[in-house]
Amino acid sequence: MPHVIDRLAALRVADVMAREVRTVGKNQTMSEIAADWVENGLSSAPVVDELGHCVGVVSASDFVKRENRIQQSGDGGSATSDEQTGHPYRCAPVADDYVSHHMTDAVQTIHPAESLLQAARVMCAEHIHRLLVVDPQGHPVGVVSTMDVVAATVNVVDEMDEEMQRGES
Repeated sequence: MPHVIDRLAALRVADVMAREVRTVGKNQTMSEIAADWVENGLSSAPVVDELGHCVGVVSASDFVKRENRIQQSGDGGSATSDEQTGHPYRCAPVADDYVSHHMTDAVQTIHPAESLLQAARVMCAEHIHRLLVVDPQGHPVGVVSTMDVVAATVNVVDEMDEEMQRGES
């Protein structure tokens, strides 16, 4: 079992992170990104400024909060079934609907060279399911999720188990 612990401790965020990062601009509207998210099965994205620096994150829960505010204020926007496009939902435009007004700006980030264990510690401490992976300039280069941590753990244990069965420890 010590070999498993050593192997897990040696893993870096870069070893397991998803490298395809789809960002949204802080000046895009929630309505603009809604259709893209439905089409591509997205539930969150880093928000970047004009220079590509990560300034926030917007998630599906931000759409729920947005819809609640719209319903409370009677502002006219809504999320409905859209039979014309075939998309299950459509977010109607509303006034002042910029991503920057709905995003979370307290973003937890991590660098690719950090240990996977450190990423897991941050996610546990902050009660979050994803960390944005950024380069030294603050540009998003990946995402590491709790499922990435779980999958890495399972893979290491399975590899070590196979090695033990072959008598390679």
